[in-house]
Amino acid sequence: MQFKRSQKRSDFFIKTWEKAAISILVMACVNSFIQRSKTKKIEKIQQNDSFAVRVIGSDKKSVDQKNNLFHRQRSTKKIISVCTGVFLFGLVAVLSQSTLQKYAHLFKASLSSYEQITFDGTTMPIKQVPNWSTLTDAERKMSYDQLPKSKIIPLPAYDTAAMKRGMVWRSDNQTDRNTYITYPVAHAGNYKLDATENAGSHPGIDIKVPTGTPVHGYANGIVTKVAFQSTGYGHHIVIKHVNVPDPDNPAKRTTLYSSYSHLSRPIVTVGQTIIKGEKIGLSGRTGMATAPHLHFQIDKADAPFYPYWPFTWKDVQSAPGVGSYFDAVNKKLGQQKLFAHTIHPVKYYNTYKNFAPTDIRVLAQADTPKPTTIATVDEVRSSVIAQETRTIPETRTTFSVTNDRDLTSVNPAVVSTRSITTTPETQKSSVSVNGRLEIETPKEFVPGQTHVVTFLSENPTLVASAGIELSSTLKNMATITPSRLTVSDFRNGKAQVSVTTDSSYMYRLIATGNFGEVKSPSIRSQIFPDVASNHPNQSAIKYVKASGIFSGDGNGNFNPNEPLNRAAAVKVLLEANNVSTSRRASDSQFSDVTSSDWFYEYVAEAAARDIVKGYDDGSFRGDQSVNRAEFMKMILQTKGVTPRGLTGQPYTDVPEDSWFIDLFRFAEVHNLFPNSNYVQPGAFITRAEVAEIIYALRNVR
Repeated sequence: MQFKRSQKRSDFFIKTWEKAAISILVMACVNSFIQRSKTKKIEKIQQNDSFAVRVIGSDKKSVDQKNNLFHRQRSTKKIISVCTGVFLFGLVAVLSQSTLQKYAHLFKASLSSYEQITFDGTTMPIKQVPNWSTLTDAERKMSYDQLPKSKIIPLPAYDTAAMKRGMVWRSDNQTDRNTYITYPVAHAGNYKLDATENAGSHPGIDIKVPTGTPVHGYANGIVTKVAFQSTGYGHHIVIKHVNVPDPDNPAKRTTLYSSYSHLSRPIVTVGQTIIKGEKIGLSGRTGMATAPHLHFQIDKADAPFYPYWPFTWKDVQSAPGVGSYFDAVNKKLGQQKLFAHTIHPVKYYNTYKNFAPTDIRVLAQADTPKPTTIATVDEVRSSVIAQETRTIPETRTTFSVTNDRDLTSVNPAVVSTRSITTTPETQKSSVSVNGRLEIETPKEFVPGQTHVVTFLSENPTLVASAGIELSSTLKNMATITPSRLTVSDFRNGKAQVSVTTDSSYMYRLIATGNFGEVKSPSIRSQIFPDVASNHPNQSAIKYVKASGIFSGDGNGNFNPNEPLNRAAAVKVLLEANNVSTSRRASDSQFSDVTSSDWFYEYVAEAAARDIVKGYDDGSFRGDQSVNRAEFMKMILQTKGVTPRGLTGQPYTDVPEDSWFIDLFRFAEVHNLFPNSNYVQPGAFITRAEVAEIIYALRNVR
């Protein structure tokens, strides 16, 4: 990476003018204070003169002349002071624009927003990369979406030993070669591509990826910068992470800044709260990038700016034997500054990728188990129902719900039991100019899905020959088709355009024509068409969608109130906990699970890990709905967590002698079923409840 000399000079002049303008403003305030003091003295003299007229008979005419002169001078000074103040305020506002933009997130995101962000670990910003060693010459030039899915693999682990082995091109070291190609520049490395750390002054790491590769947030935080440089970092994003473990002293808390550079497209905005693993942009080669890649680094809070670079052009000029930025990196220029203000992003990731709050870790790893009989998952149904008969109020959910759906025809990514077609609510805005132009929009939209906006005009001449130019407050983050409406686009006074955006930010559509400008009502984002923006489980559903654990049904809906069946349950639990499926069809233990079923790999893997068992007749019954006790047993079994050391009756309808008492003690501690003294262990668990539990326990190991 490099920065232009002119850019550095520009930044220097802007900062100099900002300081000068602020100094002038301070001097003006001091001068105003001095003048006010003088004015008070004059007023006192004036009062004395008036007193002299009344008491000792001074010349009243001369005193009046002095008073008139004084008031005229005072009025003139007031006018001059007001004009000077307005001028100085405008000067400071203009010259300080860059500074105001830099800290705009402090106004957009309140202090309480930062305090509510909980650190729950780290994740790498790239999830998948090409299998570089198998690509053809044509495929190496393709974007991420163009590559065959069969040639996309999980991101290799950052391993300098493997990277060095991969420098030698052999037929038997494909994994090492992929690792070496994926990480062309190591942390604090150089541009010699020698896979050596601390051999240069390059902050962070470079990850080689095709253009358009999804980039994800490193940890929970708030976006503080979304900017573009024609040189340097190109399109880049900075995220602030508050109250995270200090890399130098884990017992303390600190603030870190992660940055993602050379993007082709950011899809977040300043002030936006980011969940760990959420997609924030697409990779590219903008700025000073010689090839598509992601420059990723972590800066400490005391860094002078973010992203931090450890030397300037002036440093390059004054360093002996250094002729360029690339040369400066290779010769370790500013390396000590790099170590002082940045950290190794992968080491911090490895330390905290499985991070959980202390109380959770103690609960999951306690050494003193409470004696109990551990029942298998499939013993739940008869046991729970028997106990529910005497403990659950008569308004409880029935347990005899069945589903005759043909499971073999269901796509693996679609786990809903039925499809619901929803009609989005609409809203209108209008402008009257010799007729009416109305913009009809949906109230909410789903990022990544195209939605339709309708223009209604009672008067065709309103469109005029110049047409109507369309844009949005999302600017280049939204695609509008067509972007210009003409008279021919209207049929019976109606024209439609399609809008697509990956942004989750609320926006407005803007129409500009001879009539002036009219904006649509604000359109809010929603996660799924049937999950409103104010849904109580919104954060959890957003997480499971972003993580690829849940996807929509045939209509793109989530169906939050639908019960989850056994086949879907094992799929989401294995994927939520990153459990790979490597079982063959012959590994299946069940008479009703065959290789033609989309779920057979998940069921075979879950059975092999004792997460589920079959029924007495040898069947699995994948279409049967899962109740709450069943699901609690399954998720803790998947995570390998055995609740220990918990006492008391967590819910009124969970008897203390029940086999699942510890499961719901654990659920009560983690508030998995809030706002009720009754948990109904035998009630079928809904997809929204499953999302909430997965989200709440995502860092429990």
